[in-house]
Order: sequence, then structure tokens, then C-alpha cells
Amino acid sequence: MEFKSYLEAASKLPKGAEASLPKSLVKKLKEDHKTKDRTISKVYAFYNKDDSFMAYQGAEQKAKKMGYSVGIMQRDSPIALAKAKNMYIAKWWNIGVEEADRIDGVLVSEDMRDGDVYIVIFNKVAGKEKAAKKEGEDNE
Repeated sequence: MEFKSYLEAASKLPKGAEASLPKSLVKKLKEDHKTKDRTISKVYAFYNKDDSFMAYQGAEQKAKKMGYSVGIMQRDSPIALAKAKNMYIAKWWNIGVEEADRIDGVLVSEDMRDGDVYIVIFNKVAGKEKAAKKEGEDNE
């Protein structure tokens, strides 16, 4: 199967795309301390048809074409994305709170090998909002 067909399987979902993600994946993002306060800007879906990792490979290539660096896969955890070329991004488990603020999106799936994979791009949090939020946490 030609690699082009991986990208052809992608479809961009409309604004308010959180509703287009499977509920289990929305729940996974909302419960994770690294992504729970982030809002979703865009979602791209990649559907697995024939081969193992087909959807993952398509999502990874699309993310790279959009200018994102892709983190390292770790079982069923999200894979971090950062808007930078050739940036090293650790496995999800090893990403700390400080680094989590620099995540611009994630790849998520119930099964990276044989399932559908979604690119989730987060809305940017303004620097002032981050500082105000951090200051509020420090005062508690």
C-alpha cells in the first residue's frame, strides 16, 4: 500500500471538534493533569483500514507536515506534539508540569497499533493567563 493513501484517509473535523472525539478519549484528556485545562482547537482523524500502525503513521506524517515535532510512543498514553521542527519530546510519562505547558497538541488513540488515531491541537493559552493562573496557585 502506497504511503499517500495514509494521508488520504485523514479527514479534518469541524470546530467544536471535542464532540467528534470518542467519549473515552475526551475523558482521557480531561483526567490527565497535563491536558485537563486545555481546550481543543482542531481535531484530525485517521482511520485504520488494513495494516498495523497505518493510522498512526498517517497522523504522524500529517503532524510533521503541519510543522509539529512528535513525541515518543508509550503504550496507550497520548503522544505530545510541539510546534517546532526536530524537537526531542519525551514519552508522556516523562513529561513534567513545566514541559506540559509547551505541548501544542497530542496524538491520541484507544489502540495505536490497530485503532483510529486523532491529532488534537489545543488552543494557545496566552502568556498572561498562564502567569495569572500560576500566581493564583502560588497564593493558595
